[in-house]
Amino acid sequence: MKIFDQLNRLPSDILHLDTKVTEDFINGKASSNGPTRSTGTRLLLNDVLIAYRDSDGQVYAVRKGMNAEAEAMLRDTGFLKE
Repeated sequence: MKIFDQLNRLPSDILHLDTKVTEDFINGKASSNGPTRSTGTRLLLNDVLIAYRDSDGQVYAVRKGMNAEAEAMLRDTGFLKE
């Protein structure tokens, strides 16, 4: 499956979120592995913000470009507000 690279607008492989880092983000912990990084309140993929947690603990996905796929993944976990 291909998507368009947000920066170059060229087809590229879908980037995979590291499961452990994503779980750490959901649990409010900082960690990183490869292109996936959690600050505990922000989840980044290749240094592009894809999700964040507000002060109440609610998780939101950033809606733009390649982040639509990441939003769908986070929605499947049940941590995104519709």
